[in-house]
Amino acid sequence: MVRLKYATPRQIVALAVAWAALLFGVDYALNPRPLKAFFTVDHEHAAASVMSDKPRLRLAMKHLCSSECVGEISQALLPITWAGAVQVTKSGGRPDSARDVVPGPIAPGDELEVDIKDVKSVDFMEVVQAVRSIGLSIEQIRFSGLTHFRLEAELPHLCAGRCTNTLNEGLRLEQGQRAAGRFVWLDSAVVQEARKTVVLYARYGYTVDVSEIVLGLNALGYEPKSIRVRTGDST
Repeated sequence: MVRLKYATPRQIVALAVAWAALLFGVDYALNPRPLKAFFTVDHEHAAASVMSDKPRLRLAMKHLCSSECVGEISQALLPITWAGAVQVTKSGGRPDSARDVVPGPIAPGDELEVDIKDVKSVDFMEVVQAVRSIGLSIEQIRFSGLTHFRLEAELPHLCAGRCTNTLNEGLRLEQGQRAAGRFVWLDSAVVQEARKTVVLYARYGYTVDVSEIVLGLNALGYEPKSIRVRTGDST
């Protein structure tokens, strides 16, 4: 008769630890990030997961000193059909309509929130260009409120062969910046050579820093013509 030999408690613990270490290693290789991120919830970037699919667009700007600045930015965004009212998001308070703000200084840390009337028409580069046209720049463009979406960046100069290979390698390096706190929202990126686009898939429920996309592509030698929001299945 063959006698079964069961693992000892020490062997079971050793196998469990080894298996856990392997899973952590694979997870880190695919999604690099600080060690503490494995054991804590990133409330800042995952805040969108508790929202009810209401898209939100926030602009952080170094030069936002008074309601006159806000009014000028509001006027610059008027031709953008999908953009609605511009509001000042007060620290610890509710948004106030830019038209109702009393002239005076804007508190440090205040941001602009732009109402989105049609998420299917959103093009973040329209906002970038409109603000640049009045001599200002945007420090951060944060998009949130949708639990599952992707962004498509159109690159007119994306040619076959070497350009595509260089871009793929650059995007792979950018994804490796998660451990440094950059691109923490990015799940994966795909270069679509035939369509001259890069598709960036956001992690479920995360807030996307669109500025990182623009700066990352600029660093690789590309200026996106448009950056649009896409929902539903990829085609």
